[in-house]
Order: sequence, then C-alpha cells, then structure tokens
Amino acid sequence: MIITFGSINLDVVVRVETLPRPGETIKGQSYDLIAGGKGANQAVACARAGANVKMIGATGDDTFALPALEVLKNSAVDLSELMQSKKSTGMAMIAVEASGENHIVLAEGANGDVNFEQLKTIEINQNDILLTQQEVDNNETWKAIEYVKSKGAISIHNAAPAKEIPENILKQIDYLIVNETEAIIVADALSISTTDPIKAITKLSKKYNITCIATLGGEGAVAFQNEKKITAQSLQIKPVDTTGAGDAFMGAFAAEISRGSSIKYALQFGCAAGSLACTIFGAQTSSPQRKTIEESLERITYL
Repeated sequence: MIITFGSINLDVVVRVETLPRPGETIKGQSYDLIAGGKGANQAVACARAGANVKMIGATGDDTFALPALEVLKNSAVDLSELMQSKKSTGMAMIAVEASGENHIVLAEGANGDVNFEQLKTIEINQNDILLTQQEVDNNETWKAIEYVKSKGAISIHNAAPAKEIPENILKQIDYLIVNETEAIIVADALSISTTDPIKAITKLSKKYNITCIATLGGEGAVAFQNEKKITAQSLQIKPVDTTGAGDAFMGAFAAEISRGSSIKYALQFGCAAGSLACTIFGAQTSSPQRKTIEESLERITYL
C-alpha cells in the first residue's frame, strides 16, 4: 500500500498568453475549477499507475470540498482517514501561459490541520510506502516520516515546494526527489554549495546514504543510488500544460517501487508518466493510466 500524506486543494486555473510580471494584470478568457494539491495529485497518479493508495489529508466543510475530492474518489483512492477541518478547503490560483509554463499561489486552508496522528489508526509494515511532499506543515511531515520508518516502511519524499530538510530526517528518507531548482535549494540549506543540480543530488546521496533523484523536465531524470548514476529519458511531446507533471512522475515512480520494480524501470516509468501529463490540461486530470504509460514505453529503448 502507498500512503500519501499531503495537501488537497481546489485549483482555480486561468489560461493566459503570457505570465504576468510584478504589478501587471493579464486577461484570461475563462477559468476552470480543477481538483489539485500535491498530495492529492500524487495519490491519484499512484492509483492510476496501478497502486493501492490511501490518502491522509484534510478538507473543509464547504462547497469546495466535494470537487476537490472528486478525482480521488473516482480513482479509487481510500479516503477513510481524511480529516474534516473547520478551515476552508485549500486552494491554488494558477495562471498557465501558452507555452505550458505556470505561476502558482497557494492558500493553505484545511491543509494546515493535517497531522501525523492520522497515521496511527493504520496498520503499517515494511511492505508499505509513505509518499510525502512539503505543502502541509513540515513538522508534521517529518513526524510522519519518523513514524513510518519506526514501522519499517519505505519513505519517498518530494521536496516541493523547496524548503530546508533537517539532517536527521534526510537520513530516514529512502528516496529524495527534487527538480533542478529544488536540488540546489535543498543542498544549499545543508551547506552543500553548487549551482549544478546533478552535483547537488550526487553530494546529497553520498553524504546521507540515500537515493536522490532529480527530474529534469524534457531532459528526463537522473538518480544516484549507492554512488551509481541511473538515467531515464522523457517522451518527445508537445507540452500543453506542465502543471502536475512532477506529481505524475512521483506517483508513477512510487507505484513501480511498490511493485518491486528496479529503480531503472521505475525512473523511466515515472518520466513517461510525467511527459504524458504535459499533453493534457490540469493536474490530477492529466495523470495517465497504467496501460497508457506502458504503451508509451514500448517506443523507448532504455534497458
């Protein structure tokens, strides 16, 4: 089982020709309300990639909760441990330009009430995976990682949005996944000075004896495990919306690790899922089904 511990949002998405500069107002033709939140996005991605998934999170008792949970429910994610908060359901305001790049502003809401105590009603063992990000209270995330490690489970952590990770927590993470910017920010906070994301994850992997992975957008991904470099390539696609691509990678990668696949295959599986997500508008709605990912891999020679 994969236990996803993280945020649940409703995304307000506006398509624009170009992203606004500071102080600038940009006109969009319309907006969409789309289920989001990095935790929920990754839970959906895991489920669509074929994994058994339980979501740990919180929503408000408001009109936004139902649409925020709709895709999770339709993807057969177990929501039995969700908390209902007195705060409003979390929201993200997203502007997406014609190239597919985006700007995102988050309103935390109920996500601020997510806590590791929600894990204590679940039977957790060494066959389980905890999947975490950094959109809920970091202290609760660190406690969640410590708790599941005490049960012998695997920890996969996505350092997004990028913030400092305590050294004692890093040592308990089995897989640390970052993009190019996050790699440098996380390394710098730990006094590893470099402007090269590959060097950053190499040093992090070596110093803390963990598997570090950097996603590189259209260039694929690279991992360092036991001082060994492992690479994977992205699919050749025309991006429509990059929102959620990293979450699609995370979910697909975690799903393959839970199936006992090699890190090489899991890395390529994740890259394919992330690429496919860029061809569809939205976050959760863009995560591909397992069959689609497998069919895309038939066009790649990677082993």
